[in-house]
Amino acid sequence: MATGFAADQPSQQVDLVPFAQSGTISDANVLAVSFLNMTHHVTVINQSLSGTTTLKVGFSAAGVAAAAYVQLQTGESITLDCRAKAIYLLKSAGTSVIYGLTGSLIRNESQTYPDVTTANGFEKV
Repeated sequence: MATGFAADQPSQQVDLVPFAQSGTISDANVLAVSFLNMTHHVTVINQSLSGTTTLKVGFSAAGVAAAAYVQLQTGESITLDCRAKAIYLLKSAGTSVIYGLTGSLIRNESQTYPDVTTANGFEKV
């Protein structure tokens, strides 16, 4: 019985499962996008069509609220080739930011991966 986890899918021939998500951030709260399985790679896009907008992208809520993030201006994107269980987004300029996420997930369930914090040895996060 498939549960939604990539590891539970019937065919072992499926190594990567695609995902896509988009939305709008119009407040000053950090948006956490969590994945059931670890990412293989993820592309984050600031899809805002006009105006001056800035989207902060990071691997922890504290990171994007402080100084551990990458900024994407209107129309910019970044592809991250890494294993992550969540991506954190924060609007830092503009009235709203339209974001898009695409990528693929591997068979490793994210619940087995530790949270990224300075408390468990990840520096500068």
